[in-house]
Amino acid sequence: GTSEIIDYKTGAGKDEKDVKNEQLYIYQIAANEAFNPKLNPSKLSFYYLDDNSTVSFIGKQEDLDKFKEKIIMEIEEIRKNNFEPKPSPLCKFCDFRDICEYRTE
Repeated sequence: GTSEIIDYKTGAGKDEKDVKNEQLYIYQIAANEAFNPKLNPSKLSFYYLDDNSTVSFIGKQEDLDKFKEKIIMEIEEIRKNNFEPKPSPLCKFCDFRDICEYRTE
């Protein structure tokens, strides 16, 4: 009666403390709230293709609640057209980096 949600990643594996959980938290929330019947995941896993390693965890309800509140706040700011760019190392992958004044090198 449970499931595992796996997100396949390119690159080498990471330690659990270095993993960003938010992407899989979205999947866990959807599995619990958007699907009928609920998928009831018992494990969320990142599977790293370069070295065939896995990092697994499960979101605690308090973490999921905090994350949902963060998402709601971000949605409200977007609806108000009130969001600023947040430069990061990911800028180098953006299709708009050549014209963006906020890009990082």
